[in-house]
Amino acid sequence: DHLQSSGDKAQRLSIPIVCVCRRGNDSQLAVEMLQKEMAVSGINLVDIKGGLYSWTKHVDADFPVY
Repeated sequence: DHLQSSGDKAQRLSIPIVCVCRRGNDSQLAVEMLQKEMAVSGINLVDIKGGLYSWTKHVDADFPVY
């Protein structure tokens, strides 16, 4: 129920939900799980492929990596 109500709020705001992790593996799994839980919500769930390492390498070299 909590995921559905959160999804309803995000849908009204038309804001994508972005999952990110260090290398992109866990965020990909998180997106898959959330898509199953919120299948009918129409929320745009995405992950950053390659995670923080890829973001730092290709987008922003000053972005902190943990």
